[in-house]
Amino acid sequence: ITPIKGVPVLIYGPSLPTWRSAANLIYDVYKHEKKVAKGKPTGGWARLMALADSGLCTRLDIYGFSSGGGKYFDKASKVKEAHVVRIEHFSHRLLMSNGAKGKICIYGD
Repeated sequence: ITPIKGVPVLIYGPSLPTWRSAANLIYDVYKHEKKVAKGKPTGGWARLMALADSGLCTRLDIYGFSSGGGKYFDKASKVKEAHVVRIEHFSHRLLMSNGAKGKICIYGD
């Protein structure tokens, strides 16, 4: 990723690999418990979690992660069936409700 005006893009920062691994582990546990055969984390989930975990922000306003299944930039586009977004939505709402990583607001359905 090319820096913007000389500043590194933070969502691809040092904690992203850790969150990618955690996201895969969370999916594996969820699939085992729910007896779901396939599914992999969306790229946006690990990025959001890494940004929240970074402590760089005291508030995150998040758009495009609603449960409606569309994407904020293309409402007709649907999230691929390869993703089990139910667990991702749960984690977003959990972060929003407990305030453990600062103020996080998820907008959408």
